[in-house]
Amino acid sequence: MAIDDDNTGGTIGNNDDILNPGETIDLNVVLTNTGTATVSGINATLTSASTGVAVVNGVTTYPNIAAGGTGSPVAQFRIAVSQVFNAEPVALFLNLVTAQGNFSVRLNFTPAAADITYTSFSFGGPGGNLNPNESGTFTPTITNSGTRSLIGADGILRSLDPRVSVTDSVGLFGNITSGASGTSAANTFAISISNAMFNGHVTPMQLVVYDDNGFRDSTDFNLTIGSFSPTSPSGPDAYGYYAFDNTETQPVGCASFYEWIEISPFHGGPGTSLNMSDLAEDDDDTQVRQLPFEFTMYGQSFDSITICSNGWVAFGNYPMIDDFRNYRMGTPIGPPHMVAAYWDDLYIQGADSNVYVYSNTADHYYVVEWRARTQYSDVSEVFQIVIYDPAHYPSATGDGKFKVQYHTVNLSANSNSNDNDYASVGIQNKDHSIGLDYYYWNSYRLGTASLVGGRSVMYTTDPTGQLLASVTVNAPNGGESFYLGQSYNILWQTTAIAGNVDISLNRNYPAGAWESVAASTSNDGIHLWPVSGTASANARIRIISTSQPQYGDTSDTNFAIVTPTAAILSPNGGELLTPGSFFTIEWTSTGLGNASVELNRNFPSGAWELLTGSAANGFAWEVTGPPTSHARVKVKGLNYPLAGDTSNADFYIGAAPSLSHKLKADQESGPATFIATLIDDDGPGNVIRAYYRAVGGSTFDSVTFAVTGNLNEWSATIPLLLANDYEYYVQTVDLQGLSDRVPDAGLYTFNVGQICVPWIQYDDGTAENYNWVDGPGYRWAVRFDPGSYPFTLCAAQFAINPTAPTEYKDAVRVAVQLADGPSGTPGTVVLIDTTGSINAIGGLPSGAAWTNVVFGEVAITGPFYLVVENTEPRDCPVAFGLDTSSPNGNSYFYDYCDLAWYPESAVHENARPGDRMIRISGFNLEAPIITIKSSGNDVVLNWASTGAPYYKVYSSTNPNGPFSTFVGSTSSTSYTHVGIVTTVPNNFYIVVSSQIP
Repeated sequence: MAIDDDNTGGTIGNNDDILNPGETIDLNVVLTNTGTATVSGINATLTSASTGVAVVNGVTTYPNIAAGGTGSPVAQFRIAVSQVFNAEPVALFLNLVTAQGNFSVRLNFTPAAADITYTSFSFGGPGGNLNPNESGTFTPTITNSGTRSLIGADGILRSLDPRVSVTDSVGLFGNITSGASGTSAANTFAISISNAMFNGHVTPMQLVVYDDNGFRDSTDFNLTIGSFSPTSPSGPDAYGYYAFDNTETQPVGCASFYEWIEISPFHGGPGTSLNMSDLAEDDDDTQVRQLPFEFTMYGQSFDSITICSNGWVAFGNYPMIDDFRNYRMGTPIGPPHMVAAYWDDLYIQGADSNVYVYSNTADHYYVVEWRARTQYSDVSEVFQIVIYDPAHYPSATGDGKFKVQYHTVNLSANSNSNDNDYASVGIQNKDHSIGLDYYYWNSYRLGTASLVGGRSVMYTTDPTGQLLASVTVNAPNGGESFYLGQSYNILWQTTAIAGNVDISLNRNYPAGAWESVAASTSNDGIHLWPVSGTASANARIRIISTSQPQYGDTSDTNFAIVTPTAAILSPNGGELLTPGSFFTIEWTSTGLGNASVELNRNFPSGAWELLTGSAANGFAWEVTGPPTSHARVKVKGLNYPLAGDTSNADFYIGAAPSLSHKLKADQESGPATFIATLIDDDGPGNVIRAYYRAVGGSTFDSVTFAVTGNLNEWSATIPLLLANDYEYYVQTVDLQGLSDRVPDAGLYTFNVGQICVPWIQYDDGTAENYNWVDGPGYRWAVRFDPGSYPFTLCAAQFAINPTAPTEYKDAVRVAVQLADGPSGTPGTVVLIDTTGSINAIGGLPSGAAWTNVVFGEVAITGPFYLVVENTEPRDCPVAFGLDTSSPNGNSYFYDYCDLAWYPESAVHENARPGDRMIRISGFNLEAPIITIKSSGNDVVLNWASTGAPYYKVYSSTNPNGPFSTFVGSTSSTSYTHVGIVTTVPNNFYIVVSSQIP
C-alpha cells in the first residue's frame, strides 16, 4: 500500500507518507492473490472505522489477478484526514466483491499528530492568584508532546464546575513545534470565580485545542481556588464529604450552627442512658442501637448504629469492636463507616458520666451524647453527634448529614504506652480507603478550626454545607444583559436536592407566563442556554427541583434579553472597490458574535451572494467583478440572523475611468477636433464629453466623443468655431457613475483665429530627424526678419513627430522673442502662449505633423524668434522636426546647462545641423494705395494687396480726419460704399490692413 500526500493532483499534505490531520491522501492499495486460481470481477469499496478519517473516493475496480500475482486499483482511493491522534491506530476496511467470493481486508495506519498536555497557568486577576469572587484573564501553558507541530492553534476553555464561569472561552496559541510549549498570551481566555466558591477547593477544567491542519484534542486539569484557611471548609475527601465548622465564611452562609441539644437525663434532657461501663484500660464498651430511619454514609444504607464509650460511632452492627488505640482517618485502624467525634481512651461511670441516645421524631434527628473523662489526664470531655434523617434533610448524593457538637473540650495527650497521644476526630469509609481527618495527635487538617467548647462541625457531601434543602439562582440573578442568539451559562446551587431540575423563563415578570428553558435537566449547577425568542427588559429565571418541587428559586431582580446590534463601517456607501484588490469589510457589533457577510451587486433587486460564512467584526475580501454602481454588503448574525446591518448607500465595484487628453491646439475658424484616450472596465459603455465656451462666457456647450477604432482612443468634433479665445475641459462617466476629468481642476485654453498666408519658412517641408530632450529648460528657435516693420504676427506652426517618443504628448510652450539678446540671440519676450502639440486621430500622419499657434494681431518692431519648448520633457515630450537637407543658419537652441543660446551650426554636443521646422504667418502694416471712382450713387474703392487677411474701411467728411466712421470690412482688395453719393456731397476714405474682420 502506498500513501500519496505530495500536495499534487488534488492531494493535500507534506509528502511524508504518514496520515496527518488536515491531509487529503490518495491510497494505492495493491492486492496479492495468495490462492491457486485467478480472481476476476473485482469490485472494491473502502470504508472507515474512524470518525477522523472520511472516505472521499472509496469505490473502484481491480483487473483480474492470477494466482500468486498482484493487482493495483484502476483508480486510487482518496481519504480526508481530520481529527486523528498521535500514534493512535486508525483502521480502514477494503471490502472486495469478486466472481470467486467476497473478501475483507483491514488496513492499519498509525497517524502522526500533535498531542497536548496542560502544564501551568497565569491569572490576570487581583494579585495573580485564583480566589473566590475574582475575575481576570486566564493564560494556560500547554506542551505539544506529539510528533507534529501545531499550526495556528486555537483553544476553547470549559469549566466543569458551576462556580467557575468562563467569560471568554476562545484563545489563540499559534504555532507550537513538537516538544515545545506555548501559551495563549496573544489572545487569552478569561474566567470569573463565584463568591459561592471557597478557598482550597479543587475545580475541574477542560481545554480543547484545534489547529489549521484539522487537529483537535482536549486535556482535563484541575485548578485549586485559593488556599485553605480556618474560614473555609475542610475537604472534600475522595468520596465528596466536607467538614463545615461554625467559623466558616466561605461560601457565604455555609457555617455550621452550634445549638447544644442536651439529652442527658441527669441534666434534664429527654435522652436514654446506655449505662455503659468503661473504667480502665481495655475496659471499652460498645452497644448496637436501631436507628429510627434509614441512613446512608459513603453510598451505603444502614438501619443500625454501633456506639463506643471511646467517643465514636460506626454505622452498622459491630458489637465486638471496642478495644483498639485511636489512629488517623483512612487507615486500617478503626471500625467501618466510622464517625470519630472524640476518639480517645475515655472512661465513664454512673448517671452523670455515660453515653446517652435520643430520637426526635418531630424534627427527624437522632442524638448520641458523651459525658466522659480522659483515662489518664482525667479531664472532662462533653460532646455529641446529631444524625439527621436523609428523608427530611436530603443531599444531592443521597448521603446523610451528621453534626458533631462540642460542649466541653480539654485537649490533652492522655498518654499511655499502649495509646497514641491526643484524640482523633474525623470520618472514614467501610474499607478505610477514604477518610477525612479533622484532628489527630494535636494537629489540625487545613481549613479546620480548633476544637473548643461551642464548636460545631457538620459533615456533608453538599458543598454548600447547608442542612436544609434549597435552590439558589446565581446567574442570571438581576442586572445582566443577555443577547439573543448568544449562549450563556445559567448557574445555580442546590443544597440537599437529589434528582433533576426544571428551568423556566419569564419574559415579563411578574405578569408574564413561564416558558420552559430546560425540562428535567441534570442538577449539575450549570446549563448552557442559547437565548432565543423576543427581547425583554423584565426577564427572570426560575429553577425548581423536579423531585421536590417545593424547593426552588427565582432571579432576585430582572435581567434584560437584548437584541444584538451591528453597524457596518465600510463599505457604507460611495467607496470604490477595484477587482483584484483586497478590501476589509468592517463593522462594529454588540452581542452579535460571528456573522456571515453577503454582497448584493444590484441593490435592492439583486440576489445576495455569500462572501464568508463566519467572521467577527471584519473580513478581508478579495474584490471580484463584474462592475456595478449599486453594490451593498450585509452582515448577519450566525446565531441570531435577524440582527445585522446593510450598507447605508450604494458603493462601486469596478475601476475608475482613467482619462488622458491630447491638448487641443490652436486653429483657424472651422471644425475643431478633440482627442482623448480612455482606460476603463466599461470600455465603450462610457460617455466622454468636452465642455467648451468662449473665455469669459457664462455657460458651456458640449460635444460627445466616440471611439475611433484605435486602441483606447476617442474623438469628438465641433462643427464650427468662430475666431475667439476658448476654454474647456473633458470629462468621462462610466456605467457605474464613476468619472474622471482633465484637467483635474481649472480649464484648458486654445485660440481660434485667422492664419495669414503664405507662410514665412526656411524648411523644405520634410523632416529628416526629430529631437527632444530628457530634461527641463531646453528650447529651439528659428529667427525671422520680414524686412518691413511694423509687422503683424498672425500665427505660427511647428512640425513634430506624431508617434514618437509616445503617442500621447503634453502641451508645448511657444514664445515670441525679439532678436535683441547677446549677439542677436533671443532676448525680449513679446508673448508666451501654450498650445496642444497635435490633434490627429490615431497619431497620424506618419511623417511630420504640423501644429498651429494662433496669436491674433501681434505687432513686431524688428527681427524676432519663434521659440518652442516642452512643458513636460520627461513623461510625454514632443519631438520637434529637424530639416537637415537644407540648412540656412536660422535655427538656434538653448542649452539649459550652459544657460546660453547656440546656433545649430555651432560646434557643440547638443547642436543638430539643419533647421527647426518652425514657420510664421503675418503681414506688414503698410498703407494701401487707394483709387476711388463713382458708379451711379455708389463709391467704388480699390487698392493693392498688403498681404493682410482683412481690410477695414473708415471715412470722414474732412480730408484731415479724424477717420472715425467705420464703413465696413472685406477680405478682398475692393469695397463698394453703396448710396453715399446722394447722401454726403464730400467724403474722404482710408483703408487699414487687419487680421480680423
